[in-house]
Amino acid sequence: IREVKKNNAKCVYIAEDADKIVIQELEQMCKNMNIEIKYIESMKKLGNMFKVQVKVAAATILKGGE
Repeated sequence: IREVKKNNAKCVYIAEDADKIVIQELEQMCKNMNIEIKYIESMKKLGNMFKVQVKVAAATILKGGE
């Protein structure tokens, strides 16, 4: 959420099985700021995408990053 608030986010990945209360604010901010949201099937898959050993509810690609 911090990088979205700073307008540093290029794209946000959100796990479809994440708790809606946890991601609701993030989704709304992204929509208001026209930041692309990509939904991933599960928190486990999202964690694997970013090469971490824990489940991840959301992750951000920063502007200028890939």
